[in-house]
Amino acid sequence: MNLVFIIIVYMILVVLLTIEGAKRTIGLWATFIISLLLTPVIGVLVLFISQKRLHITYFIKNQKCYNCEHEYSKGSSYCMSCKEQSDWIKIKPSEIKKHNFSFTVF
Repeated sequence: MNLVFIIIVYMILVVLLTIEGAKRTIGLWATFIISLLLTPVIGVLVLFISQKRLHITYFIKNQKCYNCEHEYSKGSSYCMSCKEQSDWIKIKPSEIKKHNFSFTVF
């Protein structure tokens, strides 16, 4: 009975550390293997050493203001740049600028 309880607690700690490891540069699988094979105590130390990932959400700008040609991802009733009520022009897929971001928080 005691051994079963210890194994259950051990596995719960491994799962919790794995979830936190997915948010860091070390990654989900590395945290899982380290925590499972080298005990959760070592897993916690590795998590403290690894850096957090920064997730950035960005939008592809696919419309532009008819008046000032400022690009937006969504149209609204007025342009936020020139403050004029405007119609929106769809940008052709070949003209859309693609952006890639990768950041790490130190």
